[in-house]
Amino acid sequence: MTRALSITLLSCFLAFATGCGDSADPEPDEANPFEGTYKVTSHTRDEMGCTGPGTDVTGGDTFFRLTEELLFGTPFLAYRACTDATTCEESANLFESFINEGNGWVRHIETASGTTDICALTLIEGPLVETETGLRLESRTHSADVMLSMNEECDTDLVQSRRDELTCTAIEILVADKL
Repeated sequence: MTRALSITLLSCFLAFATGCGDSADPEPDEANPFEGTYKVTSHTRDEMGCTGPGTDVTGGDTFFRLTEELLFGTPFLAYRACTDATTCEESANLFESFINEGNGWVRHIETASGTTDICALTLIEGPLVETETGLRLESRTHSADVMLSMNEECDTDLVQSRRDELTCTAIEILVADKL
């Protein structure tokens, strides 16, 4: 039984996040309105579906910093957890980072894993929205176990081609004030 695990560019380089960005200075600049340090004011998750808002997330990051950087020539908005308003991790967490899909910054993660018969597909996506005081992220998780046809391989290409088979299974809402 073969086992395949495919993850999009954003998540497959998680282990290589330290030092991969082309930005030598993780300090924010004013070119991107989302760049800066934030304090989380509300963070909820509903694991029972997408009706939200869900229950409060405990143990999450209280502060984080976003900086626009390059990963192999592709711009992304790097997420760094912070212990306080001035002390942040050096390496970016790519699972929490954002890409610009042409219509704004979004969290977009696709995964596929399974056997030769069944493939577990997951899509996590949500736009980053600027607010009066900071930002809001409302990301949804869509997933399904799909049966593979004779010539199909379990990889992330199936996430888009079989998107209509994915069901919204969770919603996460994060609101943060820019410091």
